[in-house]
Amino acid sequence: ELITDAEELASHKETRERLNQIRERVRQFNSDVDIVNKNITDAYAQYTGVVQQNAREMMDNLLKLGDLAAAVNNVTALNNITHSWDNLAAARSSLSRYAESRDAADGKRTTDNLNGLAKELEEIGKVIISSEGRSVYDALMKDNQELQAGMSDMGRTNEQAATARGDIIANIQAMRDIANALNDDVANQMVTYGTQTLESNASAQTFMLGISAGGFILGIVLSILIVIGIVRVLNRVSSFALGIARGDFAQRLDVREKGEIGDMIAAMRE
Repeated sequence: ELITDAEELASHKETRERLNQIRERVRQFNSDVDIVNKNITDAYAQYTGVVQQNAREMMDNLLKLGDLAAAVNNVTALNNITHSWDNLAAARSSLSRYAESRDAADGKRTTDNLNGLAKELEEIGKVIISSEGRSVYDALMKDNQELQAGMSDMGRTNEQAATARGDIIANIQAMRDIANALNDDVANQMVTYGTQTLESNASAQTFMLGISAGGFILGIVLSILIVIGIVRVLNRVSSFALGIARGDFAQRLDVREKGEIGDMIAAMRE
């Protein structure tokens, strides 16, 4: 009869539903992790392949423009170019920080620096007269436009990664809640089945009752240990994900699991 009760417990509708919910959450978690990894990779590729290149080209063109202004003693242009150097240096510094931190505050500082640089470049354009100077200035403005476009792409990609990280944290919390509910379900069902088993075996021999009770208790212990194990793993995964969300990529996740939860943990380690 204990075997029959165990089979009924495993096929209980609410228990099956909660287990299916956990499986679905694990699949969603793996999808979100893939999104975060792709967005982070794409944003950094945008920085190294577009933003940095445009910033270097802007420096070269500012140098050329400064030499041309000095050659004709264009003091006003030289003063504006000097101010542009300060803004360009600040923009490059904040861009570097933003590429590493992906923090919204660093992104805003970078945008402010780029806007200040754009205003200074506009002032330079008002006092450049020679055709050669205009040609260099046009190339400089083209680099600036591409730099700002690259920064915008980085910002959008990092925002998508931040959204996915938030989904990961919410997903893990939901899995913890489901696991806790599953733990309560198992405990309540085991108590119910235990009571029924004891009542049905009240007239049995003492020896057989002892064996049945021992098997029942062992079943309870094993069931509770399994659920506690799931909850512990999810707690560790939750702490790990929270660390990732805060930018702590140095921590390690020393948990060994198989199945969907094992796939989720392997995805997080990557």
